[in-house]
Amino acid sequence: MLNELNRRFSFDACSVLMGASALNSKHSTFLDKQALLGVAANYGVASDDLAVEDHQLNRLIAKKKDKGQDIFTPLELATMLEPYKDAFIFTNLCASLRPCLSVQLPVREVSHV
Repeated sequence: MLNELNRRFSFDACSVLMGASALNSKHSTFLDKQALLGVAANYGVASDDLAVEDHQLNRLIAKKKDKGQDIFTPLELATMLEPYKDAFIFTNLCASLRPCLSVQLPVREVSHV
């Protein structure tokens, strides 16, 4: 599947898609810094800034889990980040972008050659 994405999309588009997957708590790359680096580069975010946000976001999510509040969807992540949007600028941008990607990406017909 990854090869098909690389064939059909540019490097930048693929990095955005992989970064969007990293904002889904059910995905194996949830909040993985490496998965988010490509998106950060597209939006001009320094890797050091991303590392700080990633660390703080993991702490915030852990505190929410301790209170019994789990994050299951990117929309829940974006909603949780709303009060902190000035502190988590990059993550908030990506969390807001994630639901839009799932709506706007067209499904292409698959043909076997």
